[in-house]
Amino acid sequence: MNFIFGTFLALSTLLSATLRADTWTQVNTDGFGVAGSSAAERGVSFVDPADSKTYAYFGTENQGLGAGVFRSSDGVTWNQVNADGFDAGPASTSTVWIGSFTASGGVPALYAGVFHVGSGRVYRSLGGSNASQWSVVFSSDTTGALATDIGATAWAAFNGALYVGTENPPAGATIWKSTSADSIASWIQVSTTGFGAPGVAARVNDLKSFNGQLYASAGCSHTTTPCGSLWTSTGTSVSTAKDTWTEVLVASTTFDATLKTIGVTALESHNGYFYAATLRSGGGAQLWRSAAPATGTWTQLFTPDGDGTTRFSVSGSSEVRALASINGILYAGTSGAPGAGLLVYRSTDGVSWTPTNAAGFGTATNAYAGGLVGLGSFAYVSVAHPAVGAGVWRSSAAVPTAGTLTAAAIGVSSITWTWTAGTNAVAYELFSSTGGSISGLLPSTTFTFTQTFLSTNTVYTNSIVAVSPTYRSTSTAVARYTHANPPSGTAITAVYGSSITVTWALNTNPGGSSFRINYGVAGGSTNTATAVGTTGTLTTLLGASTYFINVAGLNGDGIASAPDVTVSTVTNPVYVSVSTITLSSATITLSINMPGGVLYATVPQGSFQQAVAAALFLPASVPATNASAAANLVPLGVAFQFDLNPGVQPLYPVRLSMPYLAADVPAGVDPAKLLLARYDPTRGVWVPLASSVDSANRRVNALTPHLSLFQLMAVVPPGEISSMKIFPNPLRPAMGQTIMTFSNLPSEARIRIYTVLGELVKDIPAGPAGIASWDATNQSGMGVASGVYFALVTGGGSSKTYTLAVER
Repeated sequence: MNFIFGTFLALSTLLSATLRADTWTQVNTDGFGVAGSSAAERGVSFVDPADSKTYAYFGTENQGLGAGVFRSSDGVTWNQVNADGFDAGPASTSTVWIGSFTASGGVPALYAGVFHVGSGRVYRSLGGSNASQWSVVFSSDTTGALATDIGATAWAAFNGALYVGTENPPAGATIWKSTSADSIASWIQVSTTGFGAPGVAARVNDLKSFNGQLYASAGCSHTTTPCGSLWTSTGTSVSTAKDTWTEVLVASTTFDATLKTIGVTALESHNGYFYAATLRSGGGAQLWRSAAPATGTWTQLFTPDGDGTTRFSVSGSSEVRALASINGILYAGTSGAPGAGLLVYRSTDGVSWTPTNAAGFGTATNAYAGGLVGLGSFAYVSVAHPAVGAGVWRSSAAVPTAGTLTAAAIGVSSITWTWTAGTNAVAYELFSSTGGSISGLLPSTTFTFTQTFLSTNTVYTNSIVAVSPTYRSTSTAVARYTHANPPSGTAITAVYGSSITVTWALNTNPGGSSFRINYGVAGGSTNTATAVGTTGTLTTLLGASTYFINVAGLNGDGIASAPDVTVSTVTNPVYVSVSTITLSSATITLSINMPGGVLYATVPQGSFQQAVAAALFLPASVPATNASAAANLVPLGVAFQFDLNPGVQPLYPVRLSMPYLAADVPAGVDPAKLLLARYDPTRGVWVPLASSVDSANRRVNALTPHLSLFQLMAVVPPGEISSMKIFPNPLRPAMGQTIMTFSNLPSEARIRIYTVLGELVKDIPAGPAGIASWDATNQSGMGVASGVYFALVTGGGSSKTYTLAVER
């Protein structure tokens, strides 16, 4: 216990240095060895396609020779990669920013925004160290609308376009965009000049995207007039259309009640927040943040050497000029207080800030931080030093890297998290995605932690944080489920010929959990099925077979628990009746099991004059149609099929008796209006059969002269007899037609058939379904002679006479 406490205390002491200064080292010669290079401005890291190396780039101000661009792949050796002043020599005096953008053609390139003899320009390079690779792609001195722009001051890649902001003291700042960024003609102005307020929006200081919106910070130009504002646009998908810009805030109102803010200077996003820094004419710079900058509230941030009421940093440090999120750390670089020099601050959470350097890196004339760039594990800051030349300083506190995190559940309430070693880490800490520390600080030699007291079958998402005395870095998050519990109370609740329904209880598994059903017959292979919730139905089983079944829980990662108890049952017999019927065969009944019971098909003796193979079975699917020319049918999806080989049809009608379940009948449907319908594949229609319903035993009975696919249907009878259908008419028994059907009648209609002399032949009730049939017999069951007959049909409050014919 003392050892553990001592280890924790040692780690805490090592890592509690929130006020520890980094050790910064200058990594370039003053001015990069070029006379007159007095300041280095915003830079970028970029993978040069010429050699696939990552370089840090900074641009310089040089009033004598012209602006320069310098780069390094190791952070120590710096080389100039442009001609002085680009193609215009000393006319291009200051490189305000270096940025990268991949145009719509897929070509990555570097871009440099410069001040150029009273105008603004952007130069592009496709990489390499050859100065001739830079070409001007944006120039206010060749674009009339930009004639008074004195510099290209800000940039951002947004919505597939490169955006450039300018400084224009007399007319107001402008913002331009291009999707190709490869020529002067490719740009369009997408903001109103000065945003409509040229005096207070003379310069675009920074452009930054956040949560699907582009933000532009603006300020005054070379003045102490209170101004500064923040604007936003969602852009437009049309590359030639102007964007709509909305003012988010006025800095002197939102940020600074003393009216000393003269510009919003730098923008950055970090850990879900948007940051905005200011330039003030007195009292020290400010830094603010918001999670919803366009509509939400802003919170002011402070450093230990700030005054905690108005300013971010020390008094006299009037501007936060550089702001960058590098390797999970947010850095802020300021201008120097009088006689002190610049300061660089860092924060991991954006709230607690640490000064990382002595003012001016020990030299008061190191005036301001121009830009911050990450290269590898280090942060680099560019510095303005008018007397001796621009400098680049590197933090010697390397950022740690987190290793790869993996996890394995070891029970229903515990998960073991394991990670590989990171670099530059003196400790590790396991964090939950909900923001809390799980493990506390762990020694750098510890690579595993078991999380306990967790919920059953529940996902937990964690990251490992590598910790150094100065920095922290976080691994990719990993999600893992605890194990599932076996279900309880497994029971069989329904058994049919080819299906079994099983139920169980969750047993502490959360609702919506999945379960694996294992089943099989003795001596056979084990099959599996997956079900969500507390019930599952196994299908396509063998009839009259003993099945053994158990159920296991499945966690969200697909890992199965031990199974609950094994239960068993015997399925009902399943008849896939295949019989050979000959001329001499007696009456034969084929039957199969259906969910509602046994289906019977009775074939009368003498139905076939040749041997046929008859098969009665449940079809795999049913045609998705209720089309019928004879009645308004509603399909219920319960079907069976009767096939013959060869495909002859019976001489006498076959009697069908089909069971159904109460669940097969939709709510609101009268079971008395159920019927069987036969599918005619030639015409793609269903032919209703005159059916009788035994509601007590849930059966539908019918005669059919034709064997094919049958389906249980409900019929919607009409209210009157005018739409009645009669088929076939005439009835030709010699051609195998044994039944004449009357359909689409009102419920309980009656059909009375008479001879031409007016003698009653047969009285036929239609029943609730409005369907009846006549087998060309009289009331005594004797066949009628060929001839013409009349049918008097009554129902729905009316009657009508139809002519019928029988041709033997």
